[in-house]
Amino acid sequence: MPTEETIYQWRRNHLREIVDSGVILLYRGDETFNESLYYLTGLDTYHTTVIISLDNDFEAIFIWSPDYEQAIKAGLDKVYAVPEPLGEKVLQCLTKLKPRRVYTDYGVNAKTPLPGEFCNTLQHQLPQAKITDLPEQLIKMRLIKDEKEIRCLREVARIANKAMKHAEDIIAPGLSEMDVAAEIVYTLFKEGAHGIREPILASGPNTTILHHTPSQRIIQENEPVLVDIYGAHVGHYVCDHTHTFCSSGEFTGRNKEILEVVNEAYQAVLQEIRKGQTLNGLTEVASNIFMKLGLERYFFNRIGHFIGLSDHDPGNFDVTLQEGMVFTIEPHLYLPQERLGVRIEDVVLLTTGGVEVLGNGA
Repeated sequence: MPTEETIYQWRRNHLREIVDSGVILLYRGDETFNESLYYLTGLDTYHTTVIISLDNDFEAIFIWSPDYEQAIKAGLDKVYAVPEPLGEKVLQCLTKLKPRRVYTDYGVNAKTPLPGEFCNTLQHQLPQAKITDLPEQLIKMRLIKDEKEIRCLREVARIANKAMKHAEDIIAPGLSEMDVAAEIVYTLFKEGAHGIREPILASGPNTTILHHTPSQRIIQENEPVLVDIYGAHVGHYVCDHTHTFCSSGEFTGRNKEILEVVNEAYQAVLQEIRKGQTLNGLTEVASNIFMKLGLERYFFNRIGHFIGLSDHDPGNFDVTLQEGMVFTIEPHLYLPQERLGVRIEDVVLLTTGGVEVLGNGA
């Protein structure tokens, strides 16, 4: 097995074994984190272009001069300090390689797309090449987490769990949603997480809004408070955990009834996680429980999603679950006419021994 020092090289070589031919072209400009660039090189630098040939061992980094030394540590064969990471040097390199296919972050769902002008120039200079999205094999590789990835996911889940417990301890009538959100952000930073995002912090009727932004609304007596801590990362591997609390301590009446139903769905789904199952199958498990009680119309989307370098890692809902996959389970019910929304969300790891819950628990 590869070590932490050799894992990126191993991933690139493995891609060469399972993808027929072509080159992988990865680019990061001013802002968005490029998940595939990091996954294949360990680089999180701005203004960076990487070319990885799948036909031979050619690899090159084109990067701004200030990050040159960091790029050298990535271990690729060639590193060029250039004023423009998508400039003439990159085009010359690609023209020399003469690829039949250029894999890149491409299409309407691209997170870190190449600039359109560069794509046009590239197609003009390489008329024989087909520019296409990153290979499906790369997505499949990312679905199975290695030991280092799992360690990072466990640690960020621990931090999120601590922030969630702090939120539970301080939530009380009289505080605003933003008061509680600020405490969560502080705890995440204090415990060592990076990339902190504004948590979803919703109280009362706001709990029925799927992605509510914390507001100055004052939390009232005996109402639900939904807390979703997501996106903070350790080593670029992120968390996504949700719990729904009662502002006055313990739920009663209808609020308690709905929480118990969601918790029942959570436990049922947890029991059905196994090798060979799918997220679609797990969604059906939760749906059946809600259907028996006439609540299925308040269950709005699927049971969960894959997680890793993104809080919504690539992977379809019909992917067969395998050992080493990490994903969320998040049964929920949103009843706007009752001003009530409840969601429980954890991150789980499928292991040879069963299921490990990395999140805060139901």
